[in-house]
Amino acid sequence: MVEKLDTVHKEQVLLENAIASQHIITCLYNQKERELYPLKIINLEGFWYLINWDVEYDDIRRYHLKSIKNIEILEDNFDIAKGLNEVLERFNYAINAFFEPLVEPFPVELFIDAKVAKYFLRMPISKRQRVMRTYDDGSIDLEVYITDYMEIVPIIQRYMPYILVIGSDELIEILKRNINNYIGG
Repeated sequence: MVEKLDTVHKEQVLLENAIASQHIITCLYNQKERELYPLKIINLEGFWYLINWDVEYDDIRRYHLKSIKNIEILEDNFDIAKGLNEVLERFNYAINAFFEPLVEPFPVELFIDAKVAKYFLRMPISKRQRVMRTYDDGSIDLEVYITDYMEIVPIIQRYMPYILVIGSDELIEILKRNINNYIGG
């Protein structure tokens, strides 16, 4: 399922023009006036986001596209620094909105039971997914690169008990805590 953009068409066109021309914008986001350098519009797990440089936070931020209001394109331009282009390119490997573009990606290995393996092969978790081993019954060992455990935790929980974490004690502890909280333990 992908979020429809029909209600934000005007804003999307304005943002795409600002991105193409590298113009600074002002807008209202979460009831607060912002000055942004719009960099890219992306879809993460079906939701549309504007990737931008937020002047106030001096950081790359992602803003839910439908929550951006009152866009004004300023006459001032901005330059994308060389390092920022590389960071922006990393968003091509984001799994969801928990992606952290300034964090070096690290691998997570998962055992995927044959009952659900076909779903991970049909629609990979990310572009950096790699099948490490295929078993006779159709199960697989999968390697995925993430920047934050929350990129992968919701996916693992969605497919429990058909996914097992291989060799990441920290990720296993996060999942155990989540299960205990869920069952009231």
